[in-house]
Amino acid sequence: HLTTALGHLHKNGLIHRDIKPSNIIYVNGVPKLADIGLVTEVKTEAKPSTYVGTAGYIPPEGPGTVSGDIYSLGVLLYEACMGRDREQFPDLPTSVMEGAVKPGLLAFNEIILKTCESDPSRRYQSTEEIQKDLIRLQASLQSARTD
Repeated sequence: HLTTALGHLHKNGLIHRDIKPSNIIYVNGVPKLADIGLVTEVKTEAKPSTYVGTAGYIPPEGPGTVSGDIYSLGVLLYEACMGRDREQFPDLPTSVMEGAVKPGLLAFNEIILKTCESDPSRRYQSTEEIQKDLIRLQASLQSARTD
């Protein structure tokens, strides 16, 4: 749901600039992006944007781009799924290090790592790319359960 919402913004030349847990709300159990006051047009040389965001979710190159939103989404996914604070990225939970790994967790972590690449050119270039990998992972996990 979040990749779809963020993709919709990006397709319309907009960016969020502050994706974090407190800016996600749930409506009938469906996550939605909140705090739309920070939504603005994608930064360009001709149209710079102000530097806003929350420490730990801001990409190394700074906010204001589609790639920056993608990075912030990755940090959000890391916190939500690994149960760790953003300041601990990319450390895995102790249970993973001790071998108590749920199926697919390490593959999911690979998606998070690509989403949060420090080099924007090595990151996912769109939310659709992230969504495709998430759907592939979900399908492989469902297939493994039925085998």
